[in-house]
Amino acid sequence: MRVLITGATAAVFTLFSLPAESLDASVVASYTAEYTDNTARLTDNETAELIHRPGVLGALSHDGDSVTASLNYQVERRIHEKSIFSDETIGTGSGLFEWRAVPDRLALYATNSRTDTTIDARGQDTPDNRQTLEYTSAGADLTLDSVSNHQVVFGYKFGRTSTEETRTDSNRHIGTMEYVVPLSGISQLGLLGTLSDVDFDNPLAPDYRSRSGELQFSSGTRKLQYGISAGYQTIDRDLNRETIDGFVGAANAMYRFSENTALALDASRNIQDTFDSGAREFTVTENGLPNRTDTNEVYTEDSFGLSLATQRGRTQLNFGAFYSERDYEDLALNEDRSGLTFGAARQVSRKSTIGIDAGLEDREFVDLGEDETFLRGSVFFLYAPWRALSLQLTVAYNERDSNENTADYEEWVGLFTVRYLVFGNPNSINSNSGGSSSATR
Repeated sequence: MRVLITGATAAVFTLFSLPAESLDASVVASYTAEYTDNTARLTDNETAELIHRPGVLGALSHDGDSVTASLNYQVERRIHEKSIFSDETIGTGSGLFEWRAVPDRLALYATNSRTDTTIDARGQDTPDNRQTLEYTSAGADLTLDSVSNHQVVFGYKFGRTSTEETRTDSNRHIGTMEYVVPLSGISQLGLLGTLSDVDFDNPLAPDYRSRSGELQFSSGTRKLQYGISAGYQTIDRDLNRETIDGFVGAANAMYRFSENTALALDASRNIQDTFDSGAREFTVTENGLPNRTDTNEVYTEDSFGLSLATQRGRTQLNFGAFYSERDYEDLALNEDRSGLTFGAARQVSRKSTIGIDAGLEDREFVDLGEDETFLRGSVFFLYAPWRALSLQLTVAYNERDSNENTADYEEWVGLFTVRYLVFGNPNSINSNSGGSSSATR
């Protein structure tokens, strides 16, 4: 743990010791008034409430020859007028520091991320079912030359996952060795071996050791980029739990029809626990569905995703579709998820933008016989009268329809947000604006 703290501290001191002209810094103050007609997201006896959300966003970034660093954090106070939920202060964001100590040979890095996420995937997305999840890591990559133009890359990372409410904290040691063979053009062949040791704080959660080997290939042209990997993974678990092994792999491709239109496809099969490697980006919900962060159990997940994004003049459009099957090894909470998403935004003038966002998601808990559908949608209007000020009005609708009637709810939400740039890049005041209908409380 001492190495991790030292690395993170060095990152901060190095960042602030850089020349002032090499830093891009900004501070944004904000206030959101949020009105909901069903604050507890109940089937009956709905309660309307006004929630005050003052906050501040700070960002720092630097990209130099030997150092890349960025900090982007937001602190928000949520003040409830009714006594159903307690007032709370939420801190979220991410930080990255990378020092290329020896160019093209040795790189040291540290990362941190804090996310407000749901606890029980079967519960509602309300304050009593959310917690802050934090992941911090530090590591190094060493690159050595091999025969011809081949390279060998050795990596080590220590990661610490911690949660506010649940007993799911863990320490993770991850070692990698990759043999890289550059081919013609941008094509590349690689053989990756990974060893992981995961130690959970909860003595009732089985610690495990994972080992895997994967063959990877990537290539592309000006319009098409693609990659594929295939391998085998074995997980040995403590507490007399059975060994888990099986095929793992991934395939992804992106095709650019034009400079402003792209189609992306990805498919994967993974064996992991909820917080495996900390690499996944946690959000309050995942594809519009509540996350599960109350268990350390290992599962196998097959997933597929598709997205299409285009920009025509001042108009942006995006479409998405996803499907996944999550099979827990020792937990009767297997999940099937699928959904469609749509978003659009148009800059109607130099100072104003309108947009919509919508999603239709379905989830089935196979072992429990539970099936539910989520419908969400929102429209927003953004107006920036001056360089340092923006105003945003959002109206959102959320609905959950389940064969378990106690989980059903309907909700209308209205939000009015004011953002003021204290100093820095004017783009920062709109960095979090948009039509997302997942209004949080």
